[in-house]
Amino acid sequence: MLEQPWRVLHSIRVGINGADIDHLVIGPAGDFTLNAKYHLGASIWVGAARSWLVMVNGQRQPYVSNSQYEARRVGKILSAASNMPVDCKAQSS
Repeated sequence: MLEQPWRVLHSIRVGINGADIDHLVIGPAGDFTLNAKYHLGASIWVGAARSWLVMVNGQRQPYVSNSQYEARRVGKILSAASNMPVDCKAQSS
């Protein structure tokens, strides 16, 4: 659990197609979106050679690019709401 002045929001609906941001963490070090996945019993491989790559049971997953897109989207929403620039970072777990 994060203490003040950090704030954590969960399952934030964005857009009109049912999309959501799994978790948004807001605090002094910045704003972060967290994209969480659960693959019980799956074979997971993560590589960071040139860019992050995630494989689940041998199939490439778009988790990193999706997380980066979500962070940019949240940054735009927060910037518009606060009338000041907000840069949001993406984290995947």
